[in-house]
Amino acid sequence: MTLGGVLKSLTQGTQAYKTDRMNKIQDWLPNRKFICVGDSTQSDPEAYAEMFDKHKNWIKAIYIRVVENEPHMTEKNKPERFEKAFKGVPRSVWRLFTDPRKDLAEHVKYVADEANIDITGALQDYLCPPEQNIKADQRMASANVDSGGKVVLPESQE
Repeated sequence: MTLGGVLKSLTQGTQAYKTDRMNKIQDWLPNRKFICVGDSTQSDPEAYAEMFDKHKNWIKAIYIRVVENEPHMTEKNKPERFEKAFKGVPRSVWRLFTDPRKDLAEHVKYVADEANIDITGALQDYLCPPEQNIKADQRMASANVDSGGKVVLPESQE
């Protein structure tokens, strides 16, 4: 980052700084889809909701970690704050979590399926228990490619 960028980040509000950075990323990668991951300590919910409002097809999911056991977080973690921040953002897009494995695994798989993304590797290992990874790997091994080039997974045998 340049000296000008450092000075700007010190004088600009957190939400404005984050949305400015995200707008630049969106300009560079307009055809990519993004999942925003943040926490409740600053203005991540408000910044991500603002970006979703501007670029609805660009952001596929917003995950906010509710920070607990830190001073002064009671007010920031009130449900009313999140409802206000995400007003106009479909509830199917945003999630609050404390434990990503417990709270996000199913939604991440849903988002990946919707976006036709393979979530194998570190993210899948982190979010999914090993027995679920084996089932996912077996489904991927049985996948076919249709005439349009889209991967078609077999129905789950669970």
